[in-house]
Amino acid sequence: MGGMKVKWLRGYIDCSVGSGRWERFMNLCRHHDIKLWNVRSEQKRVTFCMYAKDYRMLKKFVGKTSVVPHIRRKKGLPFVCGHAMRDWTFTFGFILFFVVLRVLSMFVWQINYYGQREYTQETIRKEVTAMGVYTGMLRSHLDCDSIERNLRECYDNMSWVSAEEKGCVLNIKMKEGTAEKKAEAGDTKPCHLVAPCRGTVQSIVTKEGTPKVKKGSKVKKGDVLIRGIVEIRDDSDTVVKKNGVHAAGEVTIVTEKKYEDRINIRHMNKNKTGKDVDVYTVQCGGTRFSIKNPLKWFDNSSSYDIISSICVDEEFIPLQASLKVTRRRYVNYEPQEAEYTEQEAEELLRRKLAARVMTYEEKGYEVMDQTFQMTREQDEFVSRGNVVMKVSDMKQKEVSEKQLMLTKSGKEEERDGTGADHT
Repeated sequence: MGGMKVKWLRGYIDCSVGSGRWERFMNLCRHHDIKLWNVRSEQKRVTFCMYAKDYRMLKKFVGKTSVVPHIRRKKGLPFVCGHAMRDWTFTFGFILFFVVLRVLSMFVWQINYYGQREYTQETIRKEVTAMGVYTGMLRSHLDCDSIERNLRECYDNMSWVSAEEKGCVLNIKMKEGTAEKKAEAGDTKPCHLVAPCRGTVQSIVTKEGTPKVKKGSKVKKGDVLIRGIVEIRDDSDTVVKKNGVHAAGEVTIVTEKKYEDRINIRHMNKNKTGKDVDVYTVQCGGTRFSIKNPLKWFDNSSSYDIISSICVDEEFIPLQASLKVTRRRYVNYEPQEAEYTEQEAEELLRRKLAARVMTYEEKGYEVMDQTFQMTREQDEFVSRGNVVMKVSDMKQKEVSEKQLMLTKSGKEEERDGTGADHT
């Protein structure tokens, strides 16, 4: 393998001869230190390989041996360079492509943000830009550790930040810890654990406080599940002190909610005409102008839906310039009265049910089962049903000072000890 690399670097040719005194030709080549290899006989012709620089020495052998070598192929670096010099435009373009590619790979061309909730992407971008990190900067000036450290220092509720460079893309991932910090701050405040809705207690495990319900108990919204008061009694079972604690535990409530949705059978349908108009708004710095097709005009008697989308939104920090291109598509339609079919009405009502279920899930409910039934009542389609859900996120209610006071008759204790807290 090493020998072939050396031969390719020096350059060699593949020759063939048909007639002549081949044996004398071989002896003359060996006498003049001309190396031949891959000598083969093919259909009354002999083929061989030799270095390109030795080919010119064969001229003086032709008259002595009547052997005329014909070149079949040229291989090696010298021939490649010669071909590149003859076709210099292609060679220059090929080299220029890799040079430009190498230069472009030295810059950061995209910055992505993931995980932000409380702060908008624009707010995080401004803070990162203030650190000297922007689209178009040199990758050699990028310090990911510094970005992570500065973001954590700028935002107290940022529990985790990761800046990762992948090629010409910088990915900044973050996790906010606002909810956890608020929970930690309020852990020491005395409070009751109350039910967020009505339902049946499926399970209850008390970690701190006094449980007021059992598994299978029916509760209403606001009922105390775990009381945030711990009573201290003496030998005669008399309450001598009440300590307020932060009630904590794992409670699961199964609740069932009924729903009803209605839609009118008649509705206005939008029939698209295909006469849409696109308007592009270009904003460069303080200059702003719009571009549209002059052959397409707006019909003031028609109705349009406007769909906006941002095509380009870039800031060029070194040039102190920005470019934003927004496209507004005016979709032309003609309103026409129509009626829902049963299939269309059912699909629409099921979408409404799915949106309702999604709202419950966003509140922390776990949907276990749901029923759906659609009927037609006069000029309306009506859907009714039930949604069975499991709730694990309980609410808290502050323990008042009055509840911690001792009473002689114990009536306050009796009223506060019930399952429901109606104060």
